[in-house]
Amino acid sequence: MVSFAGLAYHMYSPYWSTYLYISGIHVAMVVLLSVTRQVSLGVLRIPAGLLSDKYGRRTFYIVGLVFSALGLLLLVLFPNNMSLLILAFTIMGCGEAFRLSSLEAWIADECKKRDNSDLLPQIIGKANALFDAIGVVCGVIGGLLNVYLILLPIIISLIATLIAIPVALFLPENYGVKSSTLTIIKNASSHILSSKLLQFYMLGCILFYLHLNSSFQRGQRLF
Repeated sequence: MVSFAGLAYHMYSPYWSTYLYISGIHVAMVVLLSVTRQVSLGVLRIPAGLLSDKYGRRTFYIVGLVFSALGLLLLVLFPNNMSLLILAFTIMGCGEAFRLSSLEAWIADECKKRDNSDLLPQIIGKANALFDAIGVVCGVIGGLLNVYLILLPIIISLIATLIAIPVALFLPENYGVKSSTLTIIKNASSHILSSKLLQFYMLGCILFYLHLNSSFQRGQRLF
């Protein structure tokens, strides 16, 4: 699973901004898309973890993969549609939040069930090392593919994500401490209200989007 996740992430992340810029998206909008993804990831990280505890970590990991695949598909098919791109990067941020909040917790619980909790730091360390090693390999492969078509690394990321979905179905399910919906909402709200950086990101993203949308409408009236 770490192999597919690493391939899916490292293949598209260095090239999507160049791909959109070549497709005619202004660099300011590229920045907005990046911020949109980070905001959705930051907002959902805590509630996604609580929801995965309640409804199953494997289930939410698969949901995260589905969201990531859908976002990448929109990125591939609609590189000139800003509204759909904002939707795509919001979805990808949600997908990453679901995956990150469930995978390590799933590994920890599986180690505990097998009485191997003492091996958890080693397993997490090896998983992170594998993820980074795949990033190096993807950098070389992506650079070679980029010579022929910049879209190829993004398509490979999409394929890797789609392959990971049926593979994840073979993982055993596990659960954490099940929280009520009200508790999840309270913890999520507390997380947002206590994070000044996240609030800054959200406010900046909203103001930036409103400014660009206003500028775009003024430009349309001129024509």
